[in-house]
Amino acid sequence: MPRHTLIAFCSLVGTYAFGGLDLAATLPPGVAVAATAAAAALGGVAAGRLAKSPESDDRWLNDWTQKTRGAAALWALMDCGIVDALPDRDCPGLSSAELIAAARETTERAPAAEAADAVARLLRHLALLKFCDESPTWRFRHSARSQAFASDDLARSRALSNLSPALVRPWWRVSDALQQSEAPFSLEHGGSAWDFMSENERDAQHFDNLMKGLSEKGAERSLVALGASDAAFAWSELPPGSRVVDVGGGEGHLLAQILTNHPPLVGTCLDRPDVAARASAYLS
Repeated sequence: MPRHTLIAFCSLVGTYAFGGLDLAATLPPGVAVAATAAAAALGGVAAGRLAKSPESDDRWLNDWTQKTRGAAALWALMDCGIVDALPDRDCPGLSSAELIAAARETTERAPAAEAADAVARLLRHLALLKFCDESPTWRFRHSARSQAFASDDLARSRALSNLSPALVRPWWRVSDALQQSEAPFSLEHGGSAWDFMSENERDAQHFDNLMKGLSEKGAERSLVALGASDAAFAWSELPPGSRVVDVGGGEGHLLAQILTNHPPLVGTCLDRPDVAARASAYLS
């Protein structure tokens, strides 16, 4: 290989290894495979040298940056049905176009067919973070991590709620909030989180699903099991007829378990009107 070609290829690999997702998307599959392998080797050499260098203390920043982007990619691909469309680990992978077609059969939020390249770039970033598996021909399937995640309802609810752009964007308003002595969420959305939830059904449903998952009665060391025990509060010492008020009680799982464990008590669940209606049905 001519020397100038080798230098050009190394430059390409360096760009690919250190943030070149857009560049990687323009490469033919064969070249991309070589670049991926070379980037991995380059990364190993660089990591070994950096570990011995006094200037290596900023590697955490690149790690944080990649994981921040990965969190955004994960939320987007969950929201549009691509994660659910990934085939099992023991199956051949699917192309991004095939994943889009599969997602369109299950959700109206599936990406447009023209977004296949963008979906592939997002999946390749998640593959670098070991979330899914990528073949040399740009086909994707579950990894051990994503397969376990896909079958864990609580983990899915946590991701859909906590990684939602509506809840993440206020963090980027913290500097403004400090200067103006305002809540970041209010600066971003013009009101409180509960006002926002009352007006945005999808985000409210994600949040409610998370709260429900955290308080499932069958979950080991769940909020319900812990909160309803005397280890959390001396419920059994309250006089008969004492009223327990669960403020922000969701659908009433914790209150129901407290009243089941301690029949002499009575209870009231307070929450948003739409949630309180479901709590009323559950408690009755």
